[in-house]
Amino acid sequence: MDRLKEYEISEFLWDCEDLEYGEERLRRVEEAVEAADFYQNAELQFQARLKLIDASTFTGFIEKAIVAFSWCVALSDKEPDVYPSIALLWSYKWINLNMIQFSSISRERINATMKDFQKRYEAQGVSLRPVHCQHVRNHIALSADEERVRKALNDFVQSPRDRYSDCAACEQNFLVSVCLFQKDFEKAKRYAAPIFNGTQSCAEVPHITYAIMTLPSFFEGELELAERYATQATRLCMGNRDFLEELSDVMAYRIATGKRDAALEIYKQCYRWDLETRMDWRQLKFCVSAALLFETFDPSDLLTLNFPKDGEMYNARGEYQAQELVDFYTKKSQCIEKRFDERNGNAIVSKGRQSFREAIRSAR
Repeated sequence: MDRLKEYEISEFLWDCEDLEYGEERLRRVEEAVEAADFYQNAELQFQARLKLIDASTFTGFIEKAIVAFSWCVALSDKEPDVYPSIALLWSYKWINLNMIQFSSISRERINATMKDFQKRYEAQGVSLRPVHCQHVRNHIALSADEERVRKALNDFVQSPRDRYSDCAACEQNFLVSVCLFQKDFEKAKRYAAPIFNGTQSCAEVPHITYAIMTLPSFFEGELELAERYATQATRLCMGNRDFLEELSDVMAYRIATGKRDAALEIYKQCYRWDLETRMDWRQLKFCVSAALLFETFDPSDLLTLNFPKDGEMYNARGEYQAQELVDFYTKKSQCIEKRFDERNGNAIVSKGRQSFREAIRSAR
């Protein structure tokens, strides 16, 4: 393919906005970044990378967003009058949201990034609502400290909404997730109501909300609700690698309810995404559910899968015994759990995943 002409790049990027989030949109934005770099046009490089942050975030390649964002921050700090920091505030939320899902990113770096995040919001005189929102998420993910969660949540609620706040649907979904962390299922249902009745929606909501409400509904005995949520989550999330975590939860639900074929269908959609993503929290969620799935087969049952040739599971026949898959996903998930526990300085991840395994096994 011929390289874009310099004068074509801006319009090309705008045309990308008409595409659905997915690998084609990401490929085209990366083409624009490559062209802007070739011409060494800093304005186009900055513009293209902002679009790359957006496209890669919502296509499941967060690591690309982090690299592009770091480039933009460096240029903004070097030439703040030309590339103002305020242009990065919206993207900064996505970066912080996803950083905690990489075990390789230390708590020290996360804390330093949060300080910089807050400093940039304060410098622009905008609401700190997104900062407090991320503090809640960090406390849940890094320590599960309920008191810190409550304090940060109160700060979030007390801060006004402005143009740099998340959309109303994302904030509502956030509140649902906090209620589920606090094990307040009835409150979670109330917060989810405007999402499920169609009043609030966006690119990722209700997709995520249906998924995160599925298993809690099942374990609360709301079986019809759980089935409805699982069906909707599958319909909305299948085909987009950005929803690997959500589909992993739906797969676990199908295992818990004895619907192995439905779980296997989700697995076959997602197993290559697990191998391709560098976000190991998503890998962990998938691997735990995958191991639970293959536990339901006889150990010697053969399954046909197309693992990539450069991966450790590849064999020329493309056939794998169920026990071989159980062992692979169990080992992988335990290694990831260990990395998160070491990063967090506690055992909340490994204990949480073990409790999850036991709950699904008991249900099935």
